[in-house]
Amino acid sequence: MSMIELDEALKIIAENVDRAFFVGPRDETLILSAEDALAGSLPPTYRAFVGSLGAGNFDAFEVYGVIDRNFEDSTIPNGVWLTLSERQQNGLPSEYAIVSASGDGGWYCIELGDQESPVFLCPVGSAPQARQRVATDFGTFFLNGVCGQN
Repeated sequence: MSMIELDEALKIIAENVDRAFFVGPRDETLILSAEDALAGSLPPTYRAFVGSLGAGNFDAFEVYGVIDRNFEDSTIPNGVWLTLSERQQNGLPSEYAIVSASGDGGWYCIELGDQESPVFLCPVGSAPQARQRVATDFGTFFLNGVCGQN
């Protein structure tokens, strides 16, 4: 179901381009470079999001992703740079990638891998067991955010 939710969110964005600001499609080579930097594969719906929109926001809902190959000295919404920074500075587990901010000091994260992964709310600097599941996969999380439900 997750690709269905992602497609629905992409349709809403396409119908409301005046409310959207995304960097645009990212090519396969750049996505592979991001996966190499993160030392793991992006789950399918998140990978499809990055391939379609890269990173950006719809209204106030901001989603981090891939902007360019500068993974060491960048800013938000470069999710690769942010993930690597949080791993180094705050001990974010290496199996996670940050996809958004909660607005109250936490990060929305997914587990890296070839399969779909739930989206978790991960308090900054906390142990992995402190995470809270907020969506079954990135496609659902993204649709909820586009619809103002995150």
